[in-house]
Amino acid sequence: KSFEIPLALSPDGKTLAIEGADDYSVELWDTQNGKLKKSLAGDQKYVRGKIIVDGNTKWKDYPTKDVESIAYSHDGSRLAVGSEDEIVIWDLETSTRKLTLTGEGTFFYLMFSPDGDNIVARSFSTQNEIAIYMWNIKSTEKNNYKPIHIIEDHNHEVFSIAFNPDGKTLVSTHNLEELRLWDTTNGQLKATSNGYQRQTMVRSIAFSPNEKVVAGLSIRSPTSYKIPTIILWDATTGEYQSSLNGHDEALSNSRPYGHGGGIAFSSDGKTLVSGSLDGIVRLWNMKTERGKTTGNLTATLKGHTAGILCVDLSPDGRIIASGSLDNTVRLWDVRTRKVIAKLEGHLEEILSVAFSPNGSTLATGSREGAIHLWDSTTGKHKSSLKGNELFKRPASLPRKADDPPYITGYANSPVRSLVFSPDGKTLVSGDAMKIYFWDMSTHKIKSTVFIHQGLFSLVFSPDGSLLASGSSDGTVLIWDVKP
Repeated sequence: KSFEIPLALSPDGKTLAIEGADDYSVELWDTQNGKLKKSLAGDQKYVRGKIIVDGNTKWKDYPTKDVESIAYSHDGSRLAVGSEDEIVIWDLETSTRKLTLTGEGTFFYLMFSPDGDNIVARSFSTQNEIAIYMWNIKSTEKNNYKPIHIIEDHNHEVFSIAFNPDGKTLVSTHNLEELRLWDTTNGQLKATSNGYQRQTMVRSIAFSPNEKVVAGLSIRSPTSYKIPTIILWDATTGEYQSSLNGHDEALSNSRPYGHGGGIAFSSDGKTLVSGSLDGIVRLWNMKTERGKTTGNLTATLKGHTAGILCVDLSPDGRIIASGSLDNTVRLWDVRTRKVIAKLEGHLEEILSVAFSPNGSTLATGSREGAIHLWDSTTGKHKSSLKGNELFKRPASLPRKADDPPYITGYANSPVRSLVFSPDGKTLVSGDAMKIYFWDMSTHKIKSTVFIHQGLFSLVFSPDGSLLASGSSDGTVLIWDVKP
């Protein structure tokens, strides 16, 4: 934290912007009468620390962000506020966040270009590295996405969401609640699941490509909270079809909140892949019996040393990716049932994996906040989008010239969800409070939006025009993300 108090005078000299008394806020004062006009409050995050006073131990919440710099645009309509890892641009007419720019380090010395199209800032990182950042905010503001539907009809956390193949229906899963099917054109409820006689705790959900069935991996089975069950419902009516049993008890009781395994259908809908906290990937052959959808277990893939939190299947159905609590990702050959590669480098458990639409790249996100890109056929590390300093290159991989010498720190928040746009040009990642849109041609963030608290899941509609997000506050947002 700088010992100087950040402040800025508006171009007309009538307003003084200064760091507020509250954590991570800016106050706007009338220079003519000395009265407070308004206060702009950012999204503060806290860490809990232990202090000892007179021999007594107490806990205290410490803020993690401070206002480090302030700058007005030349027309006085916008205010830029610099802090650690981000710059927030405020619309002063509406007192709302217009845009958030992210980068590495703490941002000082902000400056708008005379035409207001660009902003420049100096960054100072924890590695004592100084960098100059420049953003074209005119083009970035075009991607300042807004939700078109806000669905709040839930009593518990929204752990997983999925679009059906035509994009007109969204399914959401909730802790101890029934499945819900939503109309994406108006945000209205179409149907709820019925016929399954026990409470569910579905942690992963998927539509079959033929739109006939929805499959959900529930970590609560008829016999145990530790033994997962795959439940199949009719994709139109929500009527219970059948259950697939075969997973074993979790290898341990520990798991990241909201994550308890993953499922995915092959593109032809004939195979369902599941991974659970027992550390085993299973393949199921889907079929119809007496008018209801069910499946048979055809293979088990063993190799992880801890529970599996996420799985994905390549678009051509040849490769399975599984992310685990053992901090690794494994690539499996569907035909031979053998491991193609073991992807090492993340420092903590893998929360999300996603294949690019052409299947050539696998994106992985983890609890420590890093996002890495891999060659999905060889398993070689290609690059890092976020947290390059968090990549620990194992001895089995050759060291690169740009590898950092030490593990220097942790990123801001776990990468809870990853999803590619259908055209492969954008990768979207989500943490506890934000959604990031990554340009895959430059590997840079092109837009950031603030969301509801505790994001768990992201999914694109098949045509790429909509993005849905589900969170721990029981809210589903549907975003218009058309170019």
